[in-house]
Amino acid sequence: ARKKKRALVQACRPGPPDSRPTMAATHESLAMLAAVRALDLDGVVSDVEIEETRAALRDAREMLANPLAYPPREEKDRAVVRQGAVEVRGREVRLGALDIENALILSDAFDLNELVCVELLVAAVERGAPPEQCLKPAAGMFLRERQNRVESLERLLRETLRNTGLSSQNQTRDFRDDRASLARVVDSFVADILTGVGGRTLIGRLCELLASPFPGDLAAAEAKASGAYVVQTPGGTAATPGGGVVPYGGNDVAGSGGSGVTGLLSDAAIAAAAADMTHVVDERGRLCRKKDWLAHERKLLAECLHRAVALAKRIHPSGSNTEANQKCLAARDDFESLARLFAETASPVLATAAT
Repeated sequence: ARKKKRALVQACRPGPPDSRPTMAATHESLAMLAAVRALDLDGVVSDVEIEETRAALRDAREMLANPLAYPPREEKDRAVVRQGAVEVRGREVRLGALDIENALILSDAFDLNELVCVELLVAAVERGAPPEQCLKPAAGMFLRERQNRVESLERLLRETLRNTGLSSQNQTRDFRDDRASLARVVDSFVADILTGVGGRTLIGRLCELLASPFPGDLAAAEAKASGAYVVQTPGGTAATPGGGVVPYGGNDVAGSGGSGVTGLLSDAAIAAAAADMTHVVDERGRLCRKKDWLAHERKLLAECLHRAVALAKRIHPSGSNTEANQKCLAARDDFESLARLFAETASPVLATAAT
């Protein structure tokens, strides 16, 4: 158990119009998912709605072409959070000891940047979570954000694969003119995101994600190997890595010269608390197993990879069937990654399921 500490994080009012939006507050992935789900509706689509969809897809290009790419942990940002004051949407947010610990635990639990974690905590409070109990709701928000991105990508790939499949069989869907225009917008966008970001194709990125451990698993393994844990003592919270007691309240923020927030858990104890965070709270207030959520995310990623590989054989960005255009969608390294992924991950899983 952790000693009850004061939380200073409160709902943060929006900053000025020109302030940079944050991942947690703008819910970009939720808006993207809503736009993608609207593609399944049967109503008439106006020219304005088609252009709005085009704009929404354009704004989400990097989000979908490089899925689940979030800012990583940074020592300099960790030090800023430990100081107890962070800027969120153009406003300074003062952090109490509990807020700082929550942000660092969230960071270790998901390999996520510490400043982004503060934004998530603020957003969780804005959605009604008590400031003293906003850690698990913030974690649930982040997992929902991840799932929204992957589900949006899977739906777009599925829709385009269906269109191109009918086209290759010289069939046509019963499209009205408005629906045909919308389909062309979506198909063109999907052909673009298959090329990926920074020289790495979407297929390559999906292979990388499926071959990697769950977020926070490596940090959790290191924490367990260190033997750190958190206990409740009469003197407050004490971290005991390897049996060595760190007195509560005795560790000033490193490099703060005594001006930062004191009485914080040690890094080892924070890592241990992150490793012990097995459940999160979703938007309906339900307690959910973190690994169940991540397992479902992996299933969606595998479906994305399957559809992306199928599309890479059919779609050519400039409309021709040249080898140069195929390289835009699937590089040689992608096929090596696919073979390695199947040999190291898929085959053992299939073999276990068959026994």
